[in-house]
Amino acid sequence: MKKIVCYSFILTFLLFSCKTKKEMKNSSEMSTTGAKIEANQNQKLTDFSFKLYSNLIKAEPQKNYSYSPVSLNLAMGMAYAGAEGKTADDISNVMGFYRDKQNFLLSISEYMDLLDKIAQDSLVEFRLANKIYLEQTYNILSSYQTKIEKYFDGAFQLADFINNAQKEAKNINSWVEKLTNNRIKNLIPDGTLSPSTAMVLVNAIYINSDWKHQFKKEKTQKKNFYLSKKEKLETDFMIQKIKKIKYAEINSYSAIEMEYVNSDFSLLFILPDESSVDNINEVVLTSERYNRICNSLRYEEVHIEIPKFKIESSFNLSQMLKQMGMSSAFSNADFSGISQNNNLQISQVLQKVFFEVDETGTEAAAATGMVFYTTALTQNSGPTYEFIANRPFFYVLKENKYNTPLFIGQFVKP
Repeated sequence: MKKIVCYSFILTFLLFSCKTKKEMKNSSEMSTTGAKIEANQNQKLTDFSFKLYSNLIKAEPQKNYSYSPVSLNLAMGMAYAGAEGKTADDISNVMGFYRDKQNFLLSISEYMDLLDKIAQDSLVEFRLANKIYLEQTYNILSSYQTKIEKYFDGAFQLADFINNAQKEAKNINSWVEKLTNNRIKNLIPDGTLSPSTAMVLVNAIYINSDWKHQFKKEKTQKKNFYLSKKEKLETDFMIQKIKKIKYAEINSYSAIEMEYVNSDFSLLFILPDESSVDNINEVVLTSERYNRICNSLRYEEVHIEIPKFKIESSFNLSQMLKQMGMSSAFSNADFSGISQNNNLQISQVLQKVFFEVDETGTEAAAATGMVFYTTALTQNSGPTYEFIANRPFFYVLKENKYNTPLFIGQFVKP
């Protein structure tokens, strides 16, 4: 995996030479409040992330999946920033967003700062961007534009959906491809946009990082992966023993946390004791299980065998979000916080994901596009443990401050 500095950030520190004790106390209280808001919000987002994942795999549980909660959350967050009334209530209830908009925006800003810090590390290639493609004839409130730019680090680009919807779809796809190192292509399929498209909210994320403890390619072996007790397939397994790696055994699950050269995030592999293509739905990860596993991780010596894999997934999340209680955002919506016209509604919520694991590290990319139409128009010296992932397992690429998942997936079949 390449080690590239994707972009740098200039940190400007405002140094105040004079602060009264009262000012310092107020500043400390504000900082503590912000941290609490951020922690609570991220737990809510973690809860939603696993709830949606559980719903995603119900249709085809015997399929390899990967999806990005953080990409969806940020795209939906930009919509929520302009939602009011019942639409805001529905989005808040489903996504777990704070109903108090100021607290919500504060939590988003804190989270963006956290992700920006990861991007500054030269050992990892990390890109994340939020962008809104806006029909050039459609007027939005300056207050909404300020929120997107200030709290989401978002950018706006004028588009001509009325006369060149197909061309604008290509422009959006081109931007996503470039930001994700060509891993996410054709996010907006042909025919998705039309003259009645008012705007498209887009989030894209890309991660490429090496393991802290890399696997040696010469040790990779062909071994059996057991889909069930009766069915098996041969695939490439990466093998190594690590003397100090986070490991847990809890409630019929075992887990290891593979560290990257950047310590801000890691990849958690979670293996149910009894898993197969037939029962993967029954042992699916929940937010509660995930949190218990994260809290139970301890440093141990572990012999590891993990299959190499690459997964590409594509979702239209519109119907699922409606079923989860967000129908008002798609019909009779109230996005009066975006435009005085108040004639917007969500048409499509699309996501594509790329996730690859090999001996050197991980490459992951995701993009979420949200299409809006106008309604006026259309540590240990103990024993050596084993973690041999030779049957269906789950994985979570997470940031390590709050353990919020950036990517969630399952590997069921080579």
